[in-house]
Amino acid sequence: MIETHFHSPFTHYEASVGGYLVPHVRIVPLCGADDGSVNVMVRDMGVLASEDEAKKWLPIVAHAMAVASGHSCHGENCERMNLHKVRIAEIGKIESE
Repeated sequence: MIETHFHSPFTHYEASVGGYLVPHVRIVPLCGADDGSVNVMVRDMGVLASEDEAKKWLPIVAHAMAVASGHSCHGENCERMNLHKVRIAEIGKIESE
């Protein structure tokens, strides 16, 4: 099981998965409640019902954000991809008979 933690410097929480910060994800506590508002890249993504709920989807968000920014994964085994050495396949035109 990957460890997921929430760190609170001031008015929001930063999230980490496996000891590595998940960039661009903030959890802002709601006034007088145990839940919080989830912000991804400064966009409000909805209300977080519990920390257990976040532990289910936060690792997926962490990997998706890393891959979208050109890395192999999130965390310890992360490698920057060489964008000039990416192979691609093309689907050609199918001739009709």
